[in-house]
Amino acid sequence: MARLLFDKAVPEHFGYGNNNKQFLTDEEIHFNEFICFKNQKDKYCYRLFTEGDKRRIETSYYIGVDWLKKEELVIQVEPKINSGIAQTNYLKMLSVAMSHPGTSDLVKDIYEIKFDAEPIEINQQDDLLTPLLVIQYVNLLKNIVRKGLIKSYHKQESNLKSRIKGKILVSQSIKENLVKNRALFTKCSFEVFDEDIPVNRILKKALEFSKRYMSMFNLKLDQDKLNYISPAFEHVSSNTFSQDLKGIKINSFYKEYNEALSLANLIMRRFGYNINSIEKSQQIKTPPFWIDMSLLFELYTLALLKDSLSNDVIFQFHGNYGFPDYLIKSKRMIADAKYKPVYADASFDIDNIRQISGYARDMKVRAELGAIDKEELDCLIIYPDSSSENTDLVNLESKLEPIEQFAGFYKVGVKLPLSKGIT
Repeated sequence: MARLLFDKAVPEHFGYGNNNKQFLTDEEIHFNEFICFKNQKDKYCYRLFTEGDKRRIETSYYIGVDWLKKEELVIQVEPKINSGIAQTNYLKMLSVAMSHPGTSDLVKDIYEIKFDAEPIEINQQDDLLTPLLVIQYVNLLKNIVRKGLIKSYHKQESNLKSRIKGKILVSQSIKENLVKNRALFTKCSFEVFDEDIPVNRILKKALEFSKRYMSMFNLKLDQDKLNYISPAFEHVSSNTFSQDLKGIKINSFYKEYNEALSLANLIMRRFGYNINSIEKSQQIKTPPFWIDMSLLFELYTLALLKDSLSNDVIFQFHGNYGFPDYLIKSKRMIADAKYKPVYADASFDIDNIRQISGYARDMKVRAELGAIDKEELDCLIIYPDSSSENTDLVNLESKLEPIEQFAGFYKVGVKLPLSKGIT
């Protein structure tokens, strides 16, 4: 099975420099087509096209693994917005993003997993999917444990000594007790009210998968959260089966449960519901998948803004014109996260300027920010910058750089966490 770029993965957003577009020679690959993220035509993971008499491939802001030609040619895109620096630590970005409970139900939108497609063999160290699912799951469980596990009535059978509770199981009492000369014991069936119920058993089972994976592959992120979560499941059994997921209905108060159950199923399905399949190996098989780094950056930036400005930030306000990423009320500012390195090069994308200018003239947005008459609202673009010293957005005003070509427009670069492996 061949791979693009010979023995290494393609960096994300590969092909936007004239010398970076990868040549292809396989005659049977279909060209002039887009491979879209979740079938959204405006979001392509990679595209194949012709340019003169040459055929090329170009990636966008998605990382993952997929088939170019089934069972023969694979494309693998790594988390590296710039080929000259180390890999972006997308797991750290995810962990920071999920530090605010409001983002947990949005994280599911950042990835697509094609379980129905033929699995792809990759190096264990190139597995981007499993650690993402595990980190997301651990963060969701922390939010659930913070609220408290669901408790409910459920039947329990027990061999009681010198007492009776609930319904006597006559035939079992005879077989297990009287026949064996244990006259003081009675087998009973009764209802108890506690957390040892099917839904929590499923969560604990997936937690055991996650803990084994984190331990085996030295995934140190969120270890403190694991220590916080584990005691809450001490009295919950992990005896469960994949079909136990069917028919479970959760009260809307516990909205995190639905997402956690879905994620628990993905994690266990990833390993064929067999915890013993989690083992170190040079090669593993993974379903094709894609991760939207642009949306991940948007959620990461939201967390940084909330760390700095708390409730002063409104995320994706529904205006007349669209959904600006962030409204910063006290500063009467509209901000958008743009996962584009172009802003680090003293340049800009005019389409972004037009888009945010439209938000600044949207009457619902202006009303929300308290704009008076024809007051001009400031606009901000937040972008990744490997050379920046900004690892947070505390004291935001002191970090703003004007975009000289436009009045009231600013930008601020954020240094993304980097990693050369799982830590």
